[in-house]
Amino acid sequence: MQTPMFVMTGAVMGGHVFPPSRVAAVDLGHVNKTIEKPMDMIIGYSTYRHARWWFDFPRQRWAITLRHF
Repeated sequence: MQTPMFVMTGAVMGGHVFPPSRVAAVDLGHVNKTIEKPMDMIIGYSTYRHARWWFDFPRQRWAITLRHF
């Protein structure tokens, strides 16, 4: 089984535009049926590495404080 790969362009998260990156297309429908809050996507390292991410799990908040590109 092969996973389809694409180039994601124009992604905006936390008000920041991210550069194009290769992404895998995966159907999250099966997983989303089993969890309370459905996922839109899973961020991979190729996206994650372009910013400094801050996660506040108790308050369910996140922020980006510095971009690396």
